[in-house]
Amino acid sequence: LDFEEFEADCYTLFDLLLNKFHLREWYIQGDGTGEMSAVERVTHIQNALVSKIEPMLAEHLVHLGVEPQVYALRWLRLLFLREFVLEDCFVLWDAVFAHGHATGEGCDLTRWVMVAMLRYVKTDLLEADYAFCIRRLMRFPPAPDIHLFV
Repeated sequence: LDFEEFEADCYTLFDLLLNKFHLREWYIQGDGTGEMSAVERVTHIQNALVSKIEPMLAEHLVHLGVEPQVYALRWLRLLFLREFVLEDCFVLWDAVFAHGHATGEGCDLTRWVMVAMLRYVKTDLLEADYAFCIRRLMRFPPAPDIHLFV
């Protein structure tokens, strides 16, 4: 790395991550080309993936009107940096990128991390109203072990 070209090098690495690991999908607005928008992707995770594993939770979130784009886009666009301490994010990112590199599936593991996070707070969410659910999802509780999610 050349410090005079630091900004360009950072952009190059960021662009590589966006493309190689399909992170760009969390920023797509839906341009009418048939590609799913980021909102459609997180809605699919909440309404399809979560409903297969935790149907009561998925139904409860839909019943309350908890829109996944309210919390999930932040989770995924920031790669969980606001939800976990930095050291735990390093472990999580290692798993996500290693899985993506080994399988060629990009950051597909992030979808399942999101599902695991919802399962982690399931009891709190099932007993709560809309306002509490949003607060819990936007201020994710500390986890004793990041390996619960990977």
